[in-house]
Amino acid sequence: MGHINHNNKPLGLSDIVGGAVVFYVLYTVAVKVAGMNGYGFLKGLLNEQRAFEMLASGMMFLVVWYFLGTYVINPFLAAYYQREEKTSGTVEENLKLNKEIEVLKKQIAAEIKAARVDGLARRDVRVKEAKSMSDEVILAEKNNSDSQIAKESDKLSELRISIYGSLDSEVEKLAEEFISKLSNFNSRTIH
Repeated sequence: MGHINHNNKPLGLSDIVGGAVVFYVLYTVAVKVAGMNGYGFLKGLLNEQRAFEMLASGMMFLVVWYFLGTYVINPFLAAYYQREEKTSGTVEENLKLNKEIEVLKKQIAAEIKAARVDGLARRDVRVKEAKSMSDEVILAEKNNSDSQIAKESDKLSELRISIYGSLDSEVEKLAEEFISKLSNFNSRTIH
């Protein structure tokens, strides 16, 4: 943004007085040069009525300029500069806020990234803990099942031994019965 000069004002009262003096001096010079007692080819071109009109129009210009400056131009310029200050101030504030927003976005993104990394690390720790616990449970259940299998195997071995032990006596009984039935069968005559 460019620098705004707030000291620009239209003609003030001192400028009007200065302008009136300049117009009076110009009037005097014009009357002396082009008036009735003037010099050279300009002599007699400016009569008293025209000289007064020239002086009056200059004074009226200064008075109109003073009133326009005081009641129109000064308020307009004040409003203009105030608007420019607010506009440029708002633009600068907007740029500053945009920069702050970008910084905050970057901070938030960094915090989110750090939180994600932390969350992944926590998840990995929990997964390891759960896996360790599941391995312990599996091992305990395997040991339990192995002991149950061993117990049942021992029972089966004992049962097998007892069955094999009783099998001999049963086989002998069956053999005796078979032989007795066979001998009974042979003693019967077939007709």
